[in-house]
Amino acid sequence: MKFFGNVTKLEAAIEAADGVLNAALAKANVLTVSIDGKAVAVADAPLADKARALIALNPVGESQATVNELHVTNTGLAARLEGVSGERDTALASLGALQLDKSNLTTRAEAAEASVQTLTAEKGQLGVQLKAAQSEFERVSREHAGFNTELSKACIAVGCLQLTDASGAALPLAAGEAVKLEAANKLSVSDKLKAYQAGLNMAITATGLNVASLPGAPLKFTATPAAGILAQHKAITDPMAKAQHYAKNKEAIDQAYRDLNSK
Repeated sequence: MKFFGNVTKLEAAIEAADGVLNAALAKANVLTVSIDGKAVAVADAPLADKARALIALNPVGESQATVNELHVTNTGLAARLEGVSGERDTALASLGALQLDKSNLTTRAEAAEASVQTLTAEKGQLGVQLKAAQSEFERVSREHAGFNTELSKACIAVGCLQLTDASGAALPLAAGEAVKLEAANKLSVSDKLKAYQAGLNMAITATGLNVASLPGAPLKFTATPAAGILAQHKAITDPMAKAQHYAKNKEAIDQAYRDLNSK
Protein backbone atom coordinates (compact mmCIF):
# COMPACT_ATOMS: atom_id res chain seq x y z
CA MET A 1 0.00 0.00 0.00
CA LYS A 2 1.24 3.43 -0.90
CA PHE A 3 1.80 5.87 1.99
CA PHE A 4 1.05 9.50 1.36
CA GLY A 5 3.42 12.16 2.76
CA ASN A 6 0.68 14.42 4.21
CA VAL A 7 -3.03 14.43 5.02
CA THR A 8 -3.95 16.71 2.13
CA LYS A 9 -2.76 14.20 -0.45
CA LEU A 10 -4.55 11.36 1.34
CA GLU A 11 -7.83 13.25 1.39
CA ALA A 12 -7.46 14.04 -2.31
CA ALA A 13 -6.90 10.36 -3.14
CA ILE A 14 -9.90 9.28 -1.05
CA GLU A 15 -12.07 11.94 -2.69
CA ALA A 16 -10.96 10.82 -6.15
CA ALA A 17 -11.72 7.16 -5.40
CA ASP A 18 -15.09 8.13 -3.96
CA GLY A 19 -15.94 10.02 -7.12
CA VAL A 20 -15.04 7.08 -9.29
CA LEU A 21 -17.21 4.73 -7.20
CA ASN A 22 -20.13 7.17 -7.14
CA ALA A 23 -20.01 7.51 -10.91
CA ALA A 24 -19.79 3.74 -11.45
CA LEU A 25 -22.68 3.06 -9.07
CA ALA A 26 -24.78 5.83 -10.61
CA LYS A 27 -24.15 4.36 -14.06
CA ALA A 28 -25.26 0.97 -12.73
CA ASN A 29 -28.37 2.71 -11.32
CA VAL A 30 -27.41 1.77 -7.74
CA LEU A 31 -28.84 4.48 -5.44
CA THR A 32 -28.32 2.77 -2.06
CA VAL A 33 -25.96 0.30 -0.43
CA SER A 34 -26.68 -2.11 2.40
CA ILE A 35 -24.83 -1.44 5.66
CA ASP A 36 -25.60 -3.73 8.57
CA GLY A 37 -28.87 -4.61 6.90
CA LYS A 38 -29.94 -1.00 6.36
CA ALA A 39 -30.23 0.84 3.05
CA VAL A 40 -27.95 3.89 3.04
CA ALA A 41 -27.75 6.45 0.23
CA VAL A 42 -24.66 6.05 -1.93
CA ALA A 43 -23.56 9.58 -1.20
CA ASP A 44 -23.61 8.90 2.58
CA ALA A 45 -22.05 5.43 2.51
CA PRO A 46 -18.44 4.79 3.45
CA LEU A 47 -15.95 4.29 0.66
CA ALA A 48 -15.39 0.65 1.52
CA ASP A 49 -19.13 -0.15 1.34
CA LYS A 50 -19.37 1.60 -2.02
CA ALA A 51 -16.49 -0.54 -3.27
CA ARG A 52 -18.17 -3.73 -2.01
CA ALA A 53 -21.45 -2.70 -3.66
CA LEU A 54 -19.68 -2.14 -6.97
CA ILE A 55 -17.83 -5.43 -6.73
CA ALA A 56 -21.10 -7.20 -5.96
CA LEU A 57 -22.51 -5.97 -9.26
CA ASN A 58 -19.81 -7.85 -11.19
CA PRO A 59 -18.09 -10.46 -9.04
CA VAL A 60 -14.53 -11.23 -10.08
CA GLY A 61 -14.30 -14.61 -11.84
CA GLU A 62 -18.03 -15.08 -12.13
CA SER A 63 -18.28 -12.68 -15.07
CA GLN A 64 -15.55 -14.55 -16.89
CA ALA A 65 -17.33 -17.84 -16.28
CA THR A 66 -20.52 -16.32 -17.61
CA VAL A 67 -18.70 -15.07 -20.70
CA ASN A 68 -17.19 -18.51 -21.26
CA GLU A 69 -20.59 -20.12 -20.93
CA LEU A 70 -22.01 -17.64 -23.39
CA HIS A 71 -19.19 -18.45 -25.83
CA VAL A 72 -19.94 -22.19 -25.52
CA THR A 73 -23.65 -21.57 -25.93
CA ASN A 74 -23.04 -19.29 -28.89
CA THR A 75 -20.80 -21.90 -30.52
CA GLY A 76 -23.47 -24.57 -30.01
CA LEU A 77 -26.15 -22.31 -31.37
CA ALA A 78 -23.99 -21.46 -34.39
CA ALA A 79 -23.41 -25.16 -35.08
CA ARG A 80 -27.10 -25.89 -34.67
CA LEU A 81 -27.98 -22.97 -36.93
CA GLU A 82 -25.62 -24.28 -39.58
CA GLY A 83 -27.21 -27.74 -39.29
CA VAL A 84 -30.70 -26.28 -39.50
CA SER A 85 -29.63 -24.24 -42.54
CA GLY A 86 -28.37 -27.42 -44.21
CA GLU A 87 -31.61 -29.20 -43.38
CA ARG A 88 -33.56 -26.26 -44.75
CA ASP A 89 -31.56 -26.32 -48.01
CA THR A 90 -32.14 -30.08 -48.30
CA ALA A 91 -35.84 -29.62 -47.62
CA LEU A 92 -36.05 -26.84 -50.21
CA ALA A 93 -34.29 -29.06 -52.77
CA SER A 94 -36.67 -31.93 -51.98
CA LEU A 95 -39.63 -29.57 -52.22
CA GLY A 96 -38.42 -28.39 -55.63
CA ALA A 97 -38.10 -31.98 -56.82
CA LEU A 98 -41.57 -32.82 -55.49
CA GLN A 99 -43.03 -29.77 -57.21
CA LEU A 100 -41.39 -30.86 -60.49
CA ASP A 101 -42.73 -34.40 -60.03
CA LYS A 102 -46.17 -32.98 -59.31
CA SER A 103 -46.00 -30.85 -62.45
CA ASN A 104 -44.92 -33.85 -64.55
CA LEU A 105 -47.64 -36.05 -63.05
CA THR A 106 -50.23 -33.35 -63.64
CA THR A 107 -49.14 -33.08 -67.29
CA ARG A 108 -49.28 -36.85 -67.71
CA ALA A 109 -52.67 -37.02 -66.02
CA GLU A 110 -54.05 -34.31 -68.31
CA ALA A 111 -52.62 -36.11 -71.37
CA ALA A 112 -54.10 -39.42 -70.19
CA GLU A 113 -57.47 -37.79 -69.59
CA ALA A 114 -57.40 -36.28 -73.07
CA SER A 115 -56.51 -39.71 -74.52
CA VAL A 116 -59.37 -41.32 -72.61
CA GLN A 117 -61.79 -38.72 -73.95
CA THR A 118 -60.51 -39.28 -77.49
CA LEU A 119 -60.74 -43.06 -77.15
CA THR A 120 -64.23 -42.76 -75.68
CA ALA A 121 -65.33 -40.67 -78.65
CA GLU A 122 -63.69 -43.10 -81.09
CA LYS A 123 -65.32 -46.02 -79.28
CA GLY A 124 -68.71 -44.37 -79.65
CA GLN A 125 -68.09 -43.77 -83.36
CA LEU A 126 -66.90 -47.36 -83.85
CA GLY A 127 -70.02 -48.55 -82.05
CA VAL A 128 -72.18 -46.61 -84.50
CA GLN A 129 -70.20 -47.96 -87.46
CA LEU A 130 -70.42 -51.50 -86.07
CA LYS A 131 -74.19 -51.29 -85.75
CA ALA A 132 -74.43 -49.92 -89.30
CA ALA A 133 -72.17 -52.72 -90.58
CA GLN A 134 -74.23 -55.33 -88.73
CA SER A 135 -77.44 -53.93 -90.18
CA GLU A 136 -75.95 -53.94 -93.67
CA PHE A 137 -74.65 -57.50 -93.20
CA GLU A 138 -78.06 -58.66 -92.06
CA ARG A 139 -79.69 -56.95 -95.04
CA VAL A 140 -77.23 -58.51 -97.50
CA SER A 141 -77.60 -61.89 -95.80
CA ARG A 142 -81.37 -61.71 -96.15
CA GLU A 143 -81.05 -60.74 -99.80
CA HIS A 144 -78.53 -63.53 -100.41
CA ALA A 145 -80.74 -66.07 -98.67
CA GLY A 146 -83.71 -64.90 -100.72
CA PHE A 147 -81.73 -65.04 -103.97
CA ASN A 148 -80.35 -68.48 -103.06
CA THR A 149 -83.85 -69.80 -102.41
CA GLU A 150 -85.24 -68.36 -105.65
CA LEU A 151 -82.31 -69.77 -107.61
CA SER A 152 -82.88 -73.17 -105.98
CA LYS A 153 -86.54 -73.07 -106.97
CA ALA A 154 -85.62 -72.15 -110.54
CA CYS A 155 -83.08 -74.98 -110.76
CA ILE A 156 -85.58 -77.46 -109.35
CA ALA A 157 -88.15 -76.29 -111.88
CA VAL A 158 -85.86 -77.02 -114.83
CA GLY A 159 -84.46 -80.17 -113.22
CA CYS A 160 -80.81 -79.21 -113.54
CA LEU A 161 -79.60 -80.25 -110.07
CA GLN A 162 -78.39 -83.57 -108.74
CA LEU A 163 -79.89 -83.41 -105.23
CA THR A 164 -78.74 -85.57 -102.33
CA ASP A 165 -79.84 -86.12 -98.75
CA ALA A 166 -77.75 -85.66 -95.60
CA SER A 167 -76.01 -89.03 -96.16
CA GLY A 168 -75.08 -88.14 -99.76
CA ALA A 169 -77.61 -90.45 -101.41
CA ALA A 170 -79.52 -89.11 -104.41
CA LEU A 171 -83.02 -87.88 -103.66
CA PRO A 172 -85.79 -89.87 -105.31
CA LEU A 173 -87.81 -88.13 -108.01
CA ALA A 174 -90.89 -88.42 -105.82
CA ALA A 175 -89.28 -86.41 -102.99
CA GLY A 176 -91.38 -83.49 -101.74
CA GLU A 177 -90.76 -79.91 -102.88
CA ALA A 178 -89.72 -78.86 -99.38
CA VAL A 179 -87.14 -81.67 -99.20
CA LYS A 180 -85.80 -80.76 -102.65
CA LEU A 181 -85.61 -77.05 -101.73
CA GLU A 182 -83.72 -77.79 -98.51
CA ALA A 183 -81.19 -79.93 -100.40
CA ALA A 184 -80.86 -77.34 -103.18
CA ASN A 185 -80.27 -74.48 -100.72
CA LYS A 186 -77.24 -76.35 -99.35
CA LEU A 187 -75.51 -76.15 -102.74
CA SER A 188 -73.37 -73.13 -103.53
CA VAL A 189 -74.81 -70.33 -105.62
CA SER A 190 -71.96 -70.73 -108.12
CA ASP A 191 -72.70 -74.41 -108.69
CA LYS A 192 -76.41 -73.74 -109.08
CA LEU A 193 -75.78 -70.96 -111.59
CA LYS A 194 -73.63 -73.30 -113.69
CA ALA A 195 -76.23 -76.03 -113.50
CA TYR A 196 -79.01 -73.61 -114.34
CA GLN A 197 -77.04 -72.37 -117.33
CA ALA A 198 -76.56 -75.92 -118.56
CA GLY A 199 -80.26 -76.65 -118.06
CA LEU A 200 -81.18 -73.49 -119.90
CA ASN A 201 -78.90 -74.44 -122.80
CA MET A 202 -80.55 -77.84 -122.90
CA ALA A 203 -84.06 -76.39 -122.78
CA ILE A 204 -83.38 -73.89 -125.54
CA THR A 205 -81.71 -76.56 -127.65
CA ALA A 206 -84.76 -78.78 -127.16
CA THR A 207 -86.98 -76.09 -128.72
CA GLY A 208 -85.03 -76.30 -131.97
CA LEU A 209 -84.28 -72.57 -131.87
CA ASN A 210 -81.00 -70.83 -132.59
CA VAL A 211 -80.47 -68.87 -129.39
CA ALA A 212 -77.97 -66.62 -131.12
CA SER A 213 -80.92 -64.98 -132.81
CA LEU A 214 -82.64 -64.16 -129.51
CA PRO A 215 -82.30 -60.51 -128.33
CA GLY A 216 -79.64 -60.15 -125.65
CA ALA A 217 -78.63 -63.84 -125.74
CA PRO A 218 -75.05 -64.51 -124.53
CA LEU A 219 -72.69 -65.85 -127.16
CA LYS A 220 -72.02 -68.92 -125.04
CA PHE A 221 -75.61 -70.03 -125.59
CA THR A 222 -75.12 -70.18 -129.39
CA ALA A 223 -75.78 -73.70 -130.58
CA THR A 224 -76.97 -75.53 -133.68
CA PRO A 225 -80.24 -77.28 -132.84
CA ALA A 226 -80.29 -81.03 -133.39
CA ALA A 227 -83.02 -82.71 -135.35
CA GLY A 228 -85.30 -84.85 -133.22
CA ILE A 229 -85.23 -85.78 -129.55
CA LEU A 230 -82.50 -88.38 -130.05
CA ALA A 231 -80.24 -85.93 -131.85
CA GLN A 232 -80.84 -83.39 -129.09
CA HIS A 233 -79.92 -85.96 -126.45
CA LYS A 234 -76.73 -86.92 -128.24
CA ALA A 235 -75.76 -83.27 -128.66
CA ILE A 236 -75.65 -82.77 -124.87
CA THR A 237 -72.05 -83.19 -123.62
CA ASP A 238 -72.49 -82.41 -119.92
CA PRO A 239 -73.14 -85.75 -118.13
CA MET A 240 -75.48 -84.23 -115.53
CA ALA A 241 -77.43 -82.28 -118.11
CA LYS A 242 -77.61 -85.38 -120.31
CA ALA A 243 -78.93 -87.51 -117.42
CA GLN A 244 -81.52 -84.87 -116.56
CA HIS A 245 -82.54 -84.62 -120.22
CA TYR A 246 -83.00 -88.35 -120.37
CA ALA A 247 -85.00 -88.37 -117.11
CA LYS A 248 -87.40 -85.79 -118.48
CA ASN A 249 -87.64 -87.33 -121.96
CA LYS A 250 -87.12 -90.99 -121.18
CA GLU A 251 -90.08 -92.37 -123.11
CA ALA A 252 -89.41 -90.24 -126.20
CA ILE A 253 -85.70 -91.09 -126.25
CA ASP A 254 -86.32 -94.80 -125.75
CA GLN A 255 -88.90 -94.77 -128.51
CA ALA A 256 -86.44 -92.98 -130.79
CA TYR A 257 -83.86 -95.70 -130.15
CA ARG A 258 -86.46 -98.40 -130.82
CA ASP A 259 -87.45 -96.71 -134.06
CA LEU A 260 -83.81 -96.41 -135.03
CA ASN A 261 -83.09 -100.05 -134.32
CA SER A 262 -86.16 -101.26 -136.19
CA LYS A 263 -85.00 -99.74 -139.42
